Amino acid sequence: MNALSILSASELELALQELKGWSIERGKLHRQFQFSSFIEAFGFMTCYVI
Repeated sequence: MNALSILSASELELALQELKGWSIERGKLHRQFQFSSFIEAFGFMTCYVI
């Protein structure tokens, strides 16, 4: 099994350039989603969250 490693600051910046909509906020990976209704948001959560 492969061990996980923490990205360096420069590796993280490079990776974020390819991840549209993602950023680092207060030291954590962050992306905000907005939906037009609760039903749409709940549908997204039930279909896309692993």
